[in-house]
Amino acid sequence: MADRRKEPRDRGSLLVEVSGLDAHGEVFHESALATNLSQSGALLTGVLAEPRCGDLIAVDHAGRQAVFRVVWVMDSRTEERVQVAIRKVGGQSCPWEEILPDETELAGVPHAGDR
Repeated sequence: MADRRKEPRDRGSLLVEVSGLDAHGEVFHESALATNLSQSGALLTGVLAEPRCGDLIAVDHAGRQAVFRVVWVMDSRTEERVQVAIRKVGGQSCPWEEILPDETELAGVPHAGDR
């Protein structure tokens, strides 16, 4: 089945800092693993807190921060804990933009330095 996503994804993973309010209205700040990275979102794994769908959370990586909306939350009931899909709000810069693949790399077009 073809990938129907509109943006390129990086299959790597990053350790990020996540903060916001959980489902009980309590403030949380913790580390999580961000995977399936794109310009507009990611999947957070290993989250201890459980935010609600629609909530806003801040995600920080390497000193760059952006606000994301929680798209869905799933308690895996495993060592992966809670998984949280997030989508970036507004025209903010992506905290992990520097590691995402260039559009031309995905299209198979060589860079000038590759020749």
